[in-house]
Amino acid sequence: MSAARLAAWHDLPAAYLNKQLQALARAGILTSSPGPRGGFRLARPLAAISLMDVVAAVEGPQEAFRCMEIRRQGPGAGDPAADGADAADCAVAHAMTRAEAPGAPGRLRAWLAAR
Repeated sequence: MSAARLAAWHDLPAAYLNKQLQALARAGILTSSPGPRGGFRLARPLAAISLMDVVAAVEGPQEAFRCMEIRRQGPGAGDPAADGADAADCAVAHAMTRAEAPGAPGRLRAWLAAR
């Protein structure tokens, strides 16, 4: 399917969508074919593509969450108890690290199937 047609279908600017599609192609998730009948298609089976593959391709390989440790910046900042805290104490950082870990998509699918 062409980028322009896909952009129109999703009501997105064609230039924006094309940039995202190119990032997915560079990551080996899509292949592109040039020309008037060209477009994009999956480069590998859908089952072999994880959501994290797509996020990393579009957003980059950096961690999705960087703990800014609100306890050090909000009310009570400077409290000795907060001063000793680090990112390991941040529940959100811990949850995000677990979600980004290899095998996490399989664990999520198993958890959803059990519900």
